[in-house]
Amino acid sequence: MGGRISGSLAWRAARGEIGDAVTDASDAKAAEFVFIPTESEKRAKTFHLQYNVTKDCYCRVHNDQEKIQGWEKGVWKNECVFRKEEPDWQMVYLARTEGSSAGRLCWRIVCAPVGMTIKSVSVRAIGQTFHSGAVRCRINSSQSSIEFPADGEMHTPTGPKGSTEVMVEAELSGGDGDTAWQHAQLFRQSLKDIETSSFEILVEMEEAKV
Repeated sequence: MGGRISGSLAWRAARGEIGDAVTDASDAKAAEFVFIPTESEKRAKTFHLQYNVTKDCYCRVHNDQEKIQGWEKGVWKNECVFRKEEPDWQMVYLARTEGSSAGRLCWRIVCAPVGMTIKSVSVRAIGQTFHSGAVRCRINSSQSSIEFPADGEMHTPTGPKGSTEVMVEAELSGGDGDTAWQHAQLFRQSLKDIETSSFEILVEMEEAKV
């Protein structure tokens, strides 16, 4: 389950008033994707999302290994980011568009529509910087906003516990000269590595208290 939910629909989803993917046709260009746990994820009390930048594919582990092709198909916000392949170096990553001062991405998981709250959130991301480039990642909820390093390790802050939704944000900025956009890279990985996930969100859930 999940869908492109914009404006008031996103607010309604967070309040538990709608439970399925909804497309607001009148605002298609501004539509945003929200992950809502499925019944199988609710039973497992776990939402587990993995992304492999080489295959450019998400996997929802506890939803029968559901595949979602295309990094942009799973983001809530995308500002000036694109996927870059380097055939000569045999590498691939996400970067900000050339000429932009910063690139931003956000993934959003909303548990309220299925009657769940967040017990814990763990996130793992890989970032690579050169010169003055910077990669900053945050886990945001109604309870807290916590920065974590994109060092390839799992990070589990205590702040989101009890919230009904969580957002994971990444910002790419800095760098020097004409190729400044290349100096902050997210999920950098070999084009030959088709098995390793470059990004992971693990949300443990529990029944919402009445």
